[in-house]
Amino acid sequence: MPAVTKTVTYRNPGAEAVTLSLSATAVVSDGTPTPAGMLTLAPATLTIAAGATATAAGSMFVFNGRHRAVLITYPSETQLAAAIAAAGSGA
Repeated sequence: MPAVTKTVTYRNPGAEAVTLSLSATAVVSDGTPTPAGMLTLAPATLTIAAGATATAAGSMFVFNGRHRAVLITYPSETQLAAAIAAAGSGA
C-alpha cells in the first residue's frame, strides 16, 4: 500500500497566538472506520503565533484497485478563518 501525504498550512491573521487541536478520521465508503494506524497526523497540536503560519501533515495508506479509493478533505479558508477567530475569542 503506498502512503499518500498531504500538508496543510494554517495562517493566523490575528493579533494573538492561537493553538489548534488537530485530528483526522477516515472511513470507507460504507461508513466503517479505517483500521488503526492507517491515518497519521502530525503534529496533533499546532500553536500559531500572531501573524504567522504553521504547517501540519497527514498521511494515509491508500488501497489500490476498484472501489478502494480514499478522499482526503481539508477545511476551506473560510472555515479555517472562523475556527481561528473562535479559538482567539475563547469561544
